[in-house]
Amino acid sequence: MSRVFLARLRGLGGFEKRLVVKQVLPELASDPRFVSMFVTEAKTLVQMSHPHIAPVYELGVVEGVYFLAMEYVEGATLSEILEHGSLAPGQVAHLGVEIADALHYAHTRFDIVHRDVTPRNVIVDSAGHSRLLDFGIAAPVEDAEGELFGTPGYLSPEQLAAGALDARADVFSLGAVLYEAISGRRAFPAMTVEQARVALEKDAIFQDADDAPPELRAIVSKAVERDPEARYTTARELGRALRGWLASHAPEGVAPELGLRAERAEAMREARLSNGDSLPSMPSAAQVKTLATSRLLDDLLETPAEDAEEMVSGTVRIAGRGEAPSTAKLDRRAESAESSRLGAGAGTGT
Repeated sequence: MSRVFLARLRGLGGFEKRLVVKQVLPELASDPRFVSMFVTEAKTLVQMSHPHIAPVYELGVVEGVYFLAMEYVEGATLSEILEHGSLAPGQVAHLGVEIADALHYAHTRFDIVHRDVTPRNVIVDSAGHSRLLDFGIAAPVEDAEGELFGTPGYLSPEQLAAGALDARADVFSLGAVLYEAISGRRAFPAMTVEQARVALEKDAIFQDADDAPPELRAIVSKAVERDPEARYTTARELGRALRGWLASHAPEGVAPELGLRAERAEAMREARLSNGDSLPSMPSAAQVKTLATSRLLDDLLETPAEDAEEMVSGTVRIAGRGEAPSTAKLDRRAESAESSRLGAGAGTGT
């Protein structure tokens, strides 16, 4: 869905902060319906504030290219960590508690179903704490019918059936992630939607050779029940079950141990990059202009759906102001907004 860049935000007095910038792919940015969904969702994302969700700071657009700027989290994705072996049961439960808390927050505060909870969308920092990434394909629950977004192998049966979704779809996906973390194997191996449907037909995910504690196996198995009515009703219920098991079975020091795993995985990734792999280069400042989040979002959300093509072309019509401003005007407004923000920060000592 997006290209990912590592960027640096620079300000007065040598201020510098690393950010991750996700640029929407051109083929999606040319779809007015997708742009409308993306912008609407961006307004929700910038309002989220949770210790286990990576925050989004900015929505930008230039010449029809949309992008989000979000926090850069030092660490490794769960997918990278699992390349070097499965996790200990206590580490799995600890990670599951944190991601379940993040999902419950999104479900109850914003009516958002993530729809793509996978090991690649969970990042673990050096302290052993996890954050959920990429709500980029999430949708308000009431608008989630008939869509099929996500990653085969982690899609719930109701997603595969293009049915109505609620929190239980994310509970299923998180259960699949937890199974993979504890066993080292995907619960439902699949590269395509059809393969995912076939994989869901097997009776049980755990095998006789799996040495996961029975109580933890039962928790994960309930999370991935094919019938939504048989699953945990909410992510909070799943989190409580994991927290209860963790309190009575896992030794102390679970988070630091997981943090060490993340540090090792991150170091190995950096070693691969230093051996010749490369990351995409960040567009220059002349190519990418950002606007103050609230101003841009307000403008876009005031744009009627029938004007979506104007949004795609890189201009935004401001309600009540007639014609859409040119990109140059948007850039000047961005510079003005940035100056105002810096001035306000200096006045408050921030």
